[in-house]
Amino acid sequence: MLTAWTKAGAVVRKNARIAAKHRLPQVQAMHSYCVIEETQHTSIGGFRSLKALSPSPVDNAWLVHCCMSRLMFSVRGVSKHFEKRDGKPLSALQEIDLDIRAGEFLSIIGPSGCGKTTLLNLVAGFIKPTTGVVLKQGVEVRGPGPDRTMMFQDYALFPWLTVADNIAFGLGAQRLRREERYARVNHFISLVGLDGFDTAYPSQLSGGMRQRVSIARALAPDPDVVLMDEPFAALDSLTRDRLQEELLAIWSRARKTFLLITHNVEEAVFLSDRVIVMEARPGRIRSVIDVTIPRPRAPEIRVRDPLFLNLKHEVLDLLGNGTPTAESR
Repeated sequence: MLTAWTKAGAVVRKNARIAAKHRLPQVQAMHSYCVIEETQHTSIGGFRSLKALSPSPVDNAWLVHCCMSRLMFSVRGVSKHFEKRDGKPLSALQEIDLDIRAGEFLSIIGPSGCGKTTLLNLVAGFIKPTTGVVLKQGVEVRGPGPDRTMMFQDYALFPWLTVADNIAFGLGAQRLRREERYARVNHFISLVGLDGFDTAYPSQLSGGMRQRVSIARALAPDPDVVLMDEPFAALDSLTRDRLQEELLAIWSRARKTFLLITHNVEEAVFLSDRVIVMEARPGRIRSVIDVTIPRPRAPEIRVRDPLFLNLKHEVLDLLGNGTPTAESR
């Protein structure tokens, strides 16, 4: 029977081939084979120590990083081009390099047309990069999967289904027993504060309540990653602030990886561990801002905390120097 490290070795060998295909410099020197042996030393970062037998120290370092790091996604050298109606190419993203850590809350912000949603769709597996590679825990993303769920700005609820049935919809593919399925649904209904509304229809709910249903539906299948494309943009400011606070509370309990696309600087800083600031034409990463504000974060830091205000102004300054475009996606 294969050990965990034998499986890890298989993943590394596969990714060595991926790296060669996409000409990724940090692993270009990797040979097509690698042996990982399990040793009986103290656990480090959730893994036992590894002994990697490979031709050079550079290769060893990459193997240890690949197998022991807490990276959820690694985006390497990714560019994405579309074809316009006149047949001319449109460069939406160019040479994106980004690591997304497991369990972190990461926001991406930038001017309209900088390729934020394109990047999110690449991570989701809805589209493929023109060049470069997107890896999830060391394996190339080739399409959508149940390990990633998406929240949209327009709720995307089925109007003919109740709250409970909307949340349960994504569980159909997991072949759970009905009792188990609805036990999970009831858990998430309570988690998002919708007790008593399980039999209500979307048309009977406010905008904020509908978005709570979307949050519950995204979390119910127990994904590794929740992807959010401006989920609060259509809400009024009071509802948006309240849902941000509730989302943080949910994230702190669930400890999933959350990736948020937003145009709201305050939202990005309040929610995130890091904020990715992008620039347009074509979409590139301008800066990565570490949000060092301690958690849990009280609502009043939005107006009173000097560090919060400084980070907010730093992001605004970076966006002010960007070059927006209406052409990029």
